[in-house]
Amino acid sequence: MQDMEYISSAGLRIFLGILQNAEEKGGHVYIKGLNDTVQAIFDLTGFSNIFEFM
Repeated sequence: MQDMEYISSAGLRIFLGILQNAEEKGGHVYIKGLNDTVQAIFDLTGFSNIFEFM
C-alpha cells in the first residue's frame, strides 16, 4: 500500500467487503504501509477503527 496516493469511496467499499468476507471465514485483514495521505482518509472515514494495521 506504500505507493497508493489516494483511495476513493469505491476503494474503501472494496476494502470493507474484503474485511467482511475474511471475518465470515474467521480470518483477519492487516493493512501495511499506508502513507500519511491515505492514512488520513482511513482516519476521517472511521476505517482506522475497524482495520488492523502493521
